[in-house]
Amino acid sequence: PGTASLLTGTLPWTHRAFDLYGLVDEPFVEKNIFTAFPNYYRLAYTHNPVANSLLNQLSEKMEDYVPLENLLLTNDELITTLFRKDESTAIVSWTRALKNKDEGYSYSLFMSHILKAFRERSISDLRSHFPGGIPHIAGDNYFLLEDAIDWLADTLTKLPQPFMGYFHFMPPHGPYNTHKTFFGQFDGDGYWPAYKPLDLFSEEQSDIFEHLLRKRTNYDEFILYVDHEFGRLMDRLETKGVLENTWIVLTTDHG
Repeated sequence: PGTASLLTGTLPWTHRAFDLYGLVDEPFVEKNIFTAFPNYYRLAYTHNPVANSLLNQLSEKMEDYVPLENLLLTNDELITTLFRKDESTAIVSWTRALKNKDEGYSYSLFMSHILKAFRERSISDLRSHFPGGIPHIAGDNYFLLEDAIDWLADTLTKLPQPFMGYFHFMPPHGPYNTHKTFFGQFDGDGYWPAYKPLDLFSEEQSDIFEHLLRKRTNYDEFILYVDHEFGRLMDRLETKGVLENTWIVLTTDHG
């Protein structure tokens, strides 16, 4: 609903994109952020499969709709290419048949293990750079934020002007797997959050406060990574002169 509101300038009750993978009401296919810039070169990309359903719906109003899988290290390109007009249902079937759940099994006891081994081999060289694991979407669609930033910086310096772009990257969405450069940056800083009474529905565990502090630290380390990459983007655009006549609007999710 929040992304649909950004794209249409209306509240959820108006655009109607309430549910997971929900789409906006038909009038907003003709009236949205992309149609507001009719004489601009319009393009969009997202890492986020849920937001991607909206961009796909509005793609006819863009000059360049970049497929989600283009900036993933491993992806579901086969299924999204074959069933692009029925992606939501197709991905559910693909996930059940070929992706291992947390418990280590899927509906297919054979193909899922082959797929997992293939994907593990393709990212094995990167594991040493991410102590907590490589950033991913839905468990195994891995990506590097720095790749997305490099792509975006290169793209924006080569576009015909004027242009209008919408780019929706996953970070700082969880899991908060930061780069090794920022891992442990807050160790020993002496920070301890103010005590707050536990909510009635909080997880019951003996070390709940230590657990929350670890989670918050993971998040802060991830924010350092995101902030560094956004700074790199701004530096590149400034060096190339793009910022001399371009507005950049930064919105955030999960903080």
